[in-house]
Amino acid sequence: MGAIEPRGDIHNFENRYQNAIKHLEKDRKVSRSNKKVIYDFLRDTKIDGIGRARQVFYIYHLRTLAGYLKKDFDKATKEDIKKVVETIQERPNWAKNTRRDHRVVLKRFYKWMKGEGKLYPPEVAWISTGGHDVRHLTPNELVSEEDLRELLKNTKNTRERAILWVMWEGGLRAGELLNLRVKHVVFDQMGAIVYVPEEGKTGQRPVRLVAAVPALSEYLEQHPTKRQEDALWVSDRQKAFGFAMLTAFLKRLEESGALTKRLHCHLMRKSAATRVAPHLREAVMKNYFGWTQGSRMPAVYIHMSGAAVDEEVLRMYGKVPKEENANDKLRPKECNTCGTANSVDRDWCVRCRRAVSERAKMQTMEGEKLLLSSLTKEAVEELVQKKFEELQARH
Repeated sequence: MGAIEPRGDIHNFENRYQNAIKHLEKDRKVSRSNKKVIYDFLRDTKIDGIGRARQVFYIYHLRTLAGYLKKDFDKATKEDIKKVVETIQERPNWAKNTRRDHRVVLKRFYKWMKGEGKLYPPEVAWISTGGHDVRHLTPNELVSEEDLRELLKNTKNTRERAILWVMWEGGLRAGELLNLRVKHVVFDQMGAIVYVPEEGKTGQRPVRLVAAVPALSEYLEQHPTKRQEDALWVSDRQKAFGFAMLTAFLKRLEESGALTKRLHCHLMRKSAATRVAPHLREAVMKNYFGWTQGSRMPAVYIHMSGAAVDEEVLRMYGKVPKEENANDKLRPKECNTCGTANSVDRDWCVRCRRAVSERAKMQTMEGEKLLLSSLTKEAVEELVQKKFEELQARH
């Protein structure tokens, strides 16, 4: 049997790209000269490592811009470009971000065409690309630790538990999560590192996991093949877990009533980023979540967490918050009997089945008390006699 390959292009961007090319070719509003320039631009973006998703984005916007311009790109003047931007800004049914995206593509395209990819030519240098709207989620809209515990109660197997934990702690994108192989998970004394392959790059991005390690380890022990080259997430039919399966899994959890919010992979990523924002330096956050060093995303999540602001205000009034490790509540629980690390939501050790949570320990004590109270004097004497005879037999 061959290797179980991950699904690869989970969003089917290759097909979307081919369809976008077909629509561009048929578009009568785009001149033959402009089509050729767009094709040349796409070729160079591919050389630069730009993926299909971004190329589809460029095709859609350049088609629209060419239709507004009504002349060849290389013959457009600054005044022509101003009229196009004016038309974009006056579109009443377009969101603010849609208008901004068209301005961004326009500048990027002319920088390539007339600025050799280095400088913005006069035709577009004046265009502002600021004003990107980011909807800031409130803490109640994110997936909290309590939410995670409720979701875990509704999982059906070790694979579902592990996926949920890795999504929640690691904040991986859906494509990154589903394209992992067994070999990408490396356990060490501190927990585990997931090496996320990065599209268009030769290296891999290390993502440190701690809280998710027991669930991930438990799943890998039951992995259908355990072969290093196989997909990490494999279904019961030994097929690689795909985007449709992941979506269906999250939808089932959402409908279980465990949460009152819409559950999706990007929400888990936002929750992870918001949770660690007060504790990681900006450069570290960019590496951990796979953002470019020029990305403004860390600032968004630092704003969303609000923790630093809250702490400073409390300090101003002399109410210094008690220092504590934010992840202590999520630290895996070590079994006192066999030493196995268990997920924080586990009540019983996955290896020896001894109690690891306070609740389970209380249940065990109550059960023992109930057992002792039910024994008669004769039964106790019989047990003592039996143990005495066993000791004599050994000597």
